[in-house]
Amino acid sequence: NEYKSYLRMSYQTLEIEGVKVLFPFKPYDNQIAYMKEVIQAISSKKNAILASPIGSDRTVSLLCAVLSWCDAKAPPSERPKVYLATRSHTHLSQVVSELGKLIKVLPWKPVRVAVLGSRDNYCVHDVVSGFANPQRKVEECNNLRENGSCSYFQNKKIPVSTVTDIEEYVSSCKKTQVCPYYTNYRMADTADVIILPYHYLLDMDLQEHYETLIKPDSIIIFDEGHVLNRACEKGFTFRISIETIEEANEDVIGRDAA
Repeated sequence: NEYKSYLRMSYQTLEIEGVKVLFPFKPYDNQIAYMKEVIQAISSKKNAILASPIGSDRTVSLLCAVLSWCDAKAPPSERPKVYLATRSHTHLSQVVSELGKLIKVLPWKPVRVAVLGSRDNYCVHDVVSGFANPQRKVEECNNLRENGSCSYFQNKKIPVSTVTDIEEYVSSCKKTQVCPYYTNYRMADTADVIILPYHYLLDMDLQEHYETLIKPDSIIIFDEGHVLNRACEKGFTFRISIETIEEANEDVIGRDAA
């Protein structure tokens, strides 16, 4: 597989839509066509729905097109923020891994990456991380923070400037006694690329919390957009127990009787 061995290959420099695009190996025609569409959409500030054949290294083409455009069009201090939303933590980890490899082999200007995720994946506190219930983790985490009892949260050091491997990042944070979860949010303020799950942008309960992260003139990408409709349905779906319905019904009947 040509992609698996690209770390041992010389990168390619292409001219696409007036942008110098760096690519880790000699691209196929469909990869060039895909990158052309990405660059056209960004340059014209328009929405785009793009597809690429299975096995065509779509994520690599996407990252190379977007980051090469940012590298060419603006100095680091004026780069637009790139938000890349993924459908699951597994896919998120894969995207981070791909980006990490590209950053190592392509001579872009320094790329700062933050990866937003849940406490399930980031919490390193011995007690909190042991809870299986996600809501219990949130409650215990909040209690410890409010009481000033979490030494990881109190330590404001940032051990890395960018995240290119989630496991290495978490390990580094644990060694330096800092919280991976909240450190990533601090890193997001200055990051060039923010990788995050779909629901952080789609879930109505989370929008108010994360909308301050979205900066004007940002590039927002939903990877694997063919499952976006299901993610939207999930984000706007809620459950009502039969007990709640019965209580509401009794309340209405009581009001009518009064």
